[in-house]
Amino acid sequence: MDKTLSQPIILVINPGSTSTRTALYEGATLLAERELCCPPEQVGLCDKIVDQLDFRTEQVREFLTQAGRKVSDCAAIAARGGPLRPVPGGVYRVNQAMLDDARSEHFIPHASKLACLIGDDLGRAD
Repeated sequence: MDKTLSQPIILVINPGSTSTRTALYEGATLLAERELCCPPEQVGLCDKIVDQLDFRTEQVREFLTQAGRKVSDCAAIAARGGPLRPVPGGVYRVNQAMLDDARSEHFIPHASKLACLIGDDLGRAD
């Protein structure tokens, strides 16, 4: 394989209750990873999980900047799924129904619901 050809860069987003794990891969090679801690006092100011979207998205932007990358460098954003409406297991392209479910209060409240929202915000802005 010609090493001068680069592999696609993929941003990975995995929000949890107290942090957002992020990583950048070039093909199968890990370029950077970080656990972005969510201060309890900041999380405590949020009435709903979706209220954490802005500051968590900003944390991921800062991670990219520190890694010397921008969203437009990425061929894809992989966002861990959260408790949304039941669907068969697998990989899904983010769509409006998924985003609506992630913003709703109809399903289990968990920060992993933010992954698709963060990815969508980043993908639209850059």
